[in-house]
Amino acid sequence: MTPEERFERIEANLQSVSDRLDTLTKIHLDSEQEWREQMGRLEASIAELRTSIADLRTLSAKDGENIRALARIAEIHVRRISDLEGGGIVIAAHYLKRRPRPEYHP
Repeated sequence: MTPEERFERIEANLQSVSDRLDTLTKIHLDSEQEWREQMGRLEASIAELRTSIADLRTLSAKDGENIRALARIAEIHVRRISDLEGGGIVIAAHYLKRRPRPEYHP
C-alpha cells in the first residue's frame, strides 16, 4: 500500500467518523429539545395537580364542617324524639302547666 492510498483510506475513515459524529450530534440535540418540551409539559401538569389537590383539601374541610353540623342536627333530633317518647315527660308537664289544656269533646 502506497502512502497515498493510506492517506486516502485514513481520509475516508475520518470522513465516516465525522459523518457519524454529525448524526449523533443531531440525534442528541433533537432528543434534548424533546426532553425539554416533555419537562415543560410535566411541570405544567404538576402545577395543575397541586392546584387540584389544594382545591380538594378546601372542599374536604368544608365537607367535614358540614358533616359535623349534620351530626349535631341529628343529635338534636334524637333528643327531641327521645323526649317525645317519654324521656321528656318533665318538660311536657312543665309546658302543660303554663298553657291551658284544650277541652276535649267526644
